[in-house]
Amino acid sequence: MLKVFIILGLIFTASKALSRTDEEINAEALEKTQALLRDPEQRVKAGSEDSKAAATMKSADKFVGPNNTKETYDLTADIFGSLEKKANGNPKEAVDEAQKNPEAFFNSLTPEQQARIHELAKKIESERGPSSEVGHH
Repeated sequence: MLKVFIILGLIFTASKALSRTDEEINAEALEKTQALLRDPEQRVKAGSEDSKAAATMKSADKFVGPNNTKETYDLTADIFGSLEKKANGNPKEAVDEAQKNPEAFFNSLTPEQQARIHELAKKIESERGPSSEVGHH
C-alpha cells in the first residue's frame, strides 16, 4: 500500500481549518482548504505562517517528487472533501480516526480515490527506483 501517511500528513495539516462543527463554517473552511491544497502560492504562504505545515509540506514534496506534487495535492483536496462529507459535523473527529487507522481510512475512500492513490504510488515508485519505501496495498 502507498504510504498513505504522506498524503494523510497533508490532510491532517489542513485539518486545522475544519476543526469547528458549524456546517456553514465547515463548508467555507473546506472550500478554503481545498483551494489552498490546489494552489502552490497559497501553500507557500501557509508554510511561511505555520512551521509545522511547512515541515509537513516539505516532507511530502520530497517524498512524492516534483513530478507528482500537483497530483498529490489535488488528490488530497478531493479526499478532504470526502472526509468532510463523512464527518457528520465533526471533521476533527474524522481526521483523528483516519490518523488512528489509516488502512480503514483508505478502505473508506471511493474506488476512484483508491485507484488514484495506487496509480500515484506506481509513479512515485518508478521514479524513486526499486529501493523506494513506497509499499503496495
